[in-house]
Amino acid sequence: MEPFSAVNNLLQGKPRRALNNLGRFVINTTIGVGGLADHATELGLPETHEDFGQTLAVWGVRQSPYLVLPLLGPSTIRDGVGTAVRFVADPAQMAIGSELSGTGQAVYTGTRLLDGRSQLMEAGVDRALETAADPYATARSTYLQRRQAQIADEAATGDAEGADELLERALEEEAGEPAEAPQEELQPNQ
Repeated sequence: MEPFSAVNNLLQGKPRRALNNLGRFVINTTIGVGGLADHATELGLPETHEDFGQTLAVWGVRQSPYLVLPLLGPSTIRDGVGTAVRFVADPAQMAIGSELSGTGQAVYTGTRLLDGRSQLMEAGVDRALETAADPYATARSTYLQRRQAQIADEAATGDAEGADELLERALEEEAGEPAEAPQEELQPNQ
């Protein structure tokens, strides 16, 4: 993930963040025993994930219609193109693809999809959607707000607390209540 994020940071004109990604990659593959442990965060190199959908947004491609992709979940057409590019051009995916058989590649891809789904469950998204009057509208609003925050490099989008805040705002909007301003002002990552 880090090499692909580094490439996208470079394509977006963010060389500091790209160097951060490369530093994380080197540290976590060496003293992190091939990425099994995240020592880079402990050493002060925060995660700065970027994807090709974000790169397209920075390049001026407008937000496209919301859709839900089978197995992959919520997306937009722009982000769907970004996801396709990730599956084809991700250096880690290419290295694994050259070393694993077709079954091994399928297991690897399935594991990544399950991990993404479990992260949503940990953030409480399922529980909140079950109580929403219109789960589809809530999910769409939450996804689009979260993506906009990621594109703007807002700090809170990478953690469960930031996801909870966005979900709470989406639920308030759905109920017709005015959304409260965030407790802390979000600062862009550098």
